[in-house]
Amino acid sequence: METALKWRNLLPIALLVSSFPAHSQPRLTITPPDTAEVSLAVYDVANHPSFTKVFQNAYSDRLRPFSLVLTNLSRQSIVGLTVRWNWIDQTGQQRTHNQTTDALFLYRPSLLPSGARMLIAPGLFLQETLAQSGFVGPSADRAQRDVEELERSTSSSVTLDTIIFEDGTVIGPDQSETVASLSARKTAADSIVQAARQAKAAGRDVSAVLTDIASRRPDSRNDHFRVWSSRIAAEAQRSSDIDAFLSDLERIPTPRFRRGQ
Repeated sequence: METALKWRNLLPIALLVSSFPAHSQPRLTITPPDTAEVSLAVYDVANHPSFTKVFQNAYSDRLRPFSLVLTNLSRQSIVGLTVRWNWIDQTGQQRTHNQTTDALFLYRPSLLPSGARMLIAPGLFLQETLAQSGFVGPSADRAQRDVEELERSTSSSVTLDTIIFEDGTVIGPDQSETVASLSARKTAADSIVQAARQAKAAGRDVSAVLTDIASRRPDSRNDHFRVWSSRIAAEAQRSSDIDAFLSDLERIPTPRFRRGQ
């Protein structure tokens, strides 16, 4: 469990995106989901009172105008999700940031059960049940960091780019390449386990092997295998029990994806 919990840092539940100052708030354009399996609505205190506590400090309150509520209307749990935010910066350049989270790796809770709701905000994915249990919103430092760039933007939009259900069905354009990334993550995990086991059998230093893998930088953002190899190897090095960590990696199921109708 201790090892699994450390992976919360690798499950990217935070994103670079923000609200805007009151004097120059552009309108957030929401692209409606191309499916009846979910709904996406702008956060409204009257319709979503259970999330009120999230906005109790000054920093998190700045996120309010750009907070959304996702409802899972399907009969299946959602196990993977990417929200794609786009904005125009002060120089007129198009910027994009993908906010991704999933329940397909070491730490595997149900991301969003059937019928449940989730708050999606700059720097935050939050199930309604957690909000009701006393969650008080993102830290001031996190919110401050997230809002600064987009406070200076001139327009913004948001799209549900990738939705993955528990049976592997994928809905959405997946411009973020979330499916490719998650598949590559499993391949990277298997590769690291194999390299570490072979090193140990040969009497070599496993830590040195992990250091070498962690130092290999990806050629591009789309080099998902190297991105995950570097991250996983670095996390393995930080583990208090590398053998237990490798065993956890071995037990990760291979994700199976299929395109929904």
